[in-house]
Amino acid sequence: MPLGANTLALADPANRPAARIQDVAWLAGRWQGSAFGETTEEIWSSPLGRNMVGIFRITKGDDAGMYEFITLTEDAGSLEMRTKHFGADMKGWEEKDDCVRYRLVKLAPNEAWFENLTFKRPEPDTLEIYLTTRTQEGAVGEQKFTFQRLPEP
Repeated sequence: MPLGANTLALADPANRPAARIQDVAWLAGRWQGSAFGETTEEIWSSPLGRNMVGIFRITKGDDAGMYEFITLTEDAGSLEMRTKHFGADMKGWEEKDDCVRYRLVKLAPNEAWFENLTFKRPEPDTLEIYLTTRTQEGAVGEQKFTFQRLPEP
């Protein structure tokens, strides 16, 4: 079910697409871009077993603004992403045992559409991420993040 031009909702959790972690191996690498007037970085490991891990950060000038720790795992024959957010002081945003979950809705070559979150690689060295946003009034929008691949350190 469409939420925006580039994000979807999961209409029926029982109808998740079949997928394996190798289907999203194209995410692996170090990516850098900008959002909110700040530098952003996302780093994904290569698949190992049935999972990948990632980190995301936003910097404000030379200082960290926030961090995310991300897991992407095979789950019930499909994929699920889980995220925990942290402030620059490493204080968690979610409760201790909570995380934000994104279940896979649609899979296409170089595209992974999760609930409220979409990853697209339109070119080998470009990664686009679309995140559903909601205002306090309930209006739905999308935030686009564009990253370029960086060389491995």
